[in-house]
Amino acid sequence: MRVLAVVLCVALPLLGLGAVWLVLSGLRSGDGPAAHATSLTLGSGRVVWSDDFTNPDSGWFVGTDGAGSTFVYRDGAYVISGSGDTAHAATAPYSTGLAAMAVSASFTLASASDLDAGAGLRCDHAGDDSTTHYVAFLFPDGGLQVFRYPGAAESSADEPTSILIGYVPGVGQVGQSNRMSLACITVSVGNGSQTTRILVQVDAGTVHTVTDSYAAGGGSGWNGGVESEGNSSVEYDDFRVRNLEG
Repeated sequence: MRVLAVVLCVALPLLGLGAVWLVLSGLRSGDGPAAHATSLTLGSGRVVWSDDFTNPDSGWFVGTDGAGSTFVYRDGAYVISGSGDTAHAATAPYSTGLAAMAVSASFTLASASDLDAGAGLRCDHAGDDSTTHYVAFLFPDGGLQVFRYPGAAESSADEPTSILIGYVPGVGQVGQSNRMSLACITVSVGNGSQTTRILVQVDAGTVHTVTDSYAAGGGSGWNGGVESEGNSSVEYDDFRVRNLEG
């Protein structure tokens, strides 16, 4: 569900044209010890898992979901095709929750019926009780949005909240390959709330950043995945999970 219109003129907190440096002091995971103070960028740490989709048995969901969306390996890509005003999502088969995670992938919007047919990446909350997740979408007109979903699947309570809106000219068009990176970094957990720093970048452009807090329980680690929206077919390739802490 895309949030349109008047808020597109809202100034974003943009931190430079290159790497964004964050200092997280006393980072504490709900299921682990305090981490040392670390300066993190989207390129920090190391790649801990990757998939180029040449092996059709690498573990991603294959088949048709309850909404009729299809998920297949095809010609060295992972292809998601769906319709309607719904999201079509798949979580990577790397299940280790990371307190400071970045995911990246190249993707091509192979077909889209309208400007609301987006494609992008997601951070799934790996906690026992909190299913809040974030999705970064790129749209055919270059619109870029990050949403927070409360995670009440298959109910009206799962309505998204837009927490970042931007515009990246010349990207996202049908047939065009773009690369996106999305980081979710747990800043703090306590008193029933979690604060997360989110970074998103398309190709080698500006890194957009926003900090978001929400009611949460359970652990504070993240898993990564992909997601598309609307009447679309999206081809994903070269998916990577990076542990920003090392």
